[in-house]
Amino acid sequence: MSEARTDTAEIGERLQVVLGSRFLLERPLAIGGMATIFLLRHRLHNGRFVAKVLHPELVDRAGVLRSFRLEARHAALLGDHPNAVPVFDFGELDGLFFMLMPYIPGQDLDEVLAHEGPLDREECLHMAAQLSSLLCHAESQGVVHCDLTPGNVRRDGFGQYRLLDLGISQLNGPQDRPFVGGTPLYSSPEQLRGDALDIRSDLYSLGAVLGEALSGTPLFQGSSMKEIRNRHLNGVWRMPAALSEEDPLARLLRTLLSVDPAGRPQSAYELSGILHACGSTRPEFRSGYGPGCGSTKATDPSSTSGPANSDAERGPSKPSAPPESAGQRRRLTTQVEVEAPRSS
Repeated sequence: MSEARTDTAEIGERLQVVLGSRFLLERPLAIGGMATIFLLRHRLHNGRFVAKVLHPELVDRAGVLRSFRLEARHAALLGDHPNAVPVFDFGELDGLFFMLMPYIPGQDLDEVLAHEGPLDREECLHMAAQLSSLLCHAESQGVVHCDLTPGNVRRDGFGQYRLLDLGISQLNGPQDRPFVGGTPLYSSPEQLRGDALDIRSDLYSLGAVLGEALSGTPLFQGSSMKEIRNRHLNGVWRMPAALSEEDPLARLLRTLLSVDPAGRPQSAYELSGILHACGSTRPEFRSGYGPGCGSTKATDPSSTSGPANSDAERGPSKPSAPPESAGQRRRLTTQVEVEAPRSS
């Protein structure tokens, strides 16, 4: 433990030198297998940011460094969407590789479920509609997240859900990373097999997250990685008790969690339409949240050419988020890696 603290302190000292006088490094927020995340404060305007720093001992591993660069590239592609987290800067100095992002205070969805229990139906639809809107944008950019889990979904102080951590994201088609991975409880069957992935894999993971939000517990449970994997491959999971078999949300879960990608919605845009039919409102509109914007009327999504991303229709304010807790230091989920398919 002391060695890890010493390494983190050393990385922090080097990062402070790289950032110079503009930022004050406050403390580490999370330490993962590939990177450490530090909380920063801007000395002039007092705004908070985070720096994700690749562990220096991994820099010489070409595959890891390439993966870190891809994460920054994909985050930049999605960063203009309100449910993503943009990258402000990516840099390297004296062997230290880092990316700079805004700090998003709030709670990760896994922590929300642990403390508050299942979300109500309206909130589940709200969450799923926002993430589906982001996946529409990701699909248009050819990006597949590959690790959509409750631990990577953050609810901020305005009731917005942000998708975090593009650390294993990839582009459609042949693998553009030296490895693929994921979190077994939420990985699609094709991801567990190491097949090529597209947006339908993320839609499967969103179905697993939506089911857990409705029930409060993971849909795919087992006593071992092998058992969990087999449940995904064979489509064995339990419908949330809150849903009847004929409930539109139950039908949606069965579709999203189809073992065969051809049985799922074929695009995030299609999913957004299904969610609207289930009762969701436009993703950017949320009654009861927002910085005192007054009442706003949501427009029927069917009247637009696609999922809207306007910032003009955010709702009124919600009390500020709970004090920072362990969930904001990011629960590190167990991941499984499989060999990426070789191109012929």
